[in-house]
Amino acid sequence: MRIIKVGGGLGIELPSNLVEELDIEEGQEINLIPITKDVVVLVLGKKHRRGELTEDEMKLLKKLNSIKFSERTGKNISKKLTKDEMKLLYSLVKKGVVIYMGKGKYKDQGGVYSITREYFQALRGTKRESRTEKSNEYTDQLKKQGYLILTDQADAESTAMNLSDEIENGEVTALKTFDGKVIFATAELVNTLGGRIINILSKSKRGMSIDTIANKLKVEPDKVRAVIEILRESGDVIEKRKGVYTSA
Repeated sequence: MRIIKVGGGLGIELPSNLVEELDIEEGQEINLIPITKDVVVLVLGKKHRRGELTEDEMKLLKKLNSIKFSERTGKNISKKLTKDEMKLLYSLVKKGVVIYMGKGKYKDQGGVYSITREYFQALRGTKRESRTEKSNEYTDQLKKQGYLILTDQADAESTAMNLSDEIENGEVTALKTFDGKVIFATAELVNTLGGRIINILSKSKRGMSIDTIANKLKVEPDKVRAVIEILRESGDVIEKRKGVYTSA
């Protein structure tokens, strides 16, 4: 073991075999008890695992994680958190869940708050679970109504992964529009509603807007919009001018 420089202070570097043998974790508290000038006893403190955090503490960690690291400074954080949240933050620092770095780059801004690796990874895992649940909800929604229009790219990506087999075998079409939205539509919807849209457009020389088509077919505008975008991509429908469509 040896003393090493950590940030603006000093730390003790422990060999990996000792860490494994004693089951020491990052963020775990330790106490140094001097026996003589050259002899010090290291006493391991209580471990603070994820399961020990309350619901309010986890909510605060999620909120802290949503704030950019550069904005978690002492001067700025009190503006983003309530008084009760600040008290909770201080208790998490004492537990070793959050690290307060008062020196270095952010010294003049009142230091900065960082989430320890263990809890940061736990938050990422929670986020992934949340994304999975959300993509399952979107998949169910697609099955019920035949289409989806998603604006969040992360939601769109997880939903696309969830529907990868259906997309590959042609049961579902996924399309990213010019404005960044991602559309999912079942082949059944595109074939049935698409045929009706092309039929009605073929009878109009001037073209029609999505709202007009939806009104004539008695279908919600978003459903028409989803199918129109796919038909336009396939070349079956042309946007004559902005927001006005005709059959090819």
